[in-house]
Amino acid sequence: MTVLCRVMQVSTRAYYEWLKVPQDSDRNQQVAERARQIFIDNKQCLGSRRLADRLQKQGFTLGRFKTRRIMRELKLKVRYPRRVKVTTDSKHNEAISPNRLDRQFQVAKPNQVWTTDITYVWTLLVPQSERDGSSGRRAGTADTPLASG
Repeated sequence: MTVLCRVMQVSTRAYYEWLKVPQDSDRNQQVAERARQIFIDNKQCLGSRRLADRLQKQGFTLGRFKTRRIMRELKLKVRYPRRVKVTTDSKHNEAISPNRLDRQFQVAKPNQVWTTDITYVWTLLVPQSERDGSSGRRAGTADTPLASG
């Protein structure tokens, strides 16, 4: 071994110290598996900073840049949730219709209460329907194409 160290221009002491250092491959694999699990458990919304914080809380010692490298190697891409677009305008001075039904959907006779529903489906058609309050029977439908332009 002395001859090999002399050829490589390394001291024998440095070689034997290097042998004592544990290999990081098992630890890196554990960190990678745990990072993937935390990332998936959090709906793929964690970036390198927050993921590094979570890993540090679980006892792994690594920083943001190593976490970023692990994320790149595992192909973990952050998916940010879409913001909800508010479509209701509650701040108006116009009259609000009274709630005459008051969630009493069970009625004694047919044709006493009619309800309507507008369902928005991301297609070229907007289905609309009306239902009778007593029988739940579908009264009519109208599939109208959306106005273009």
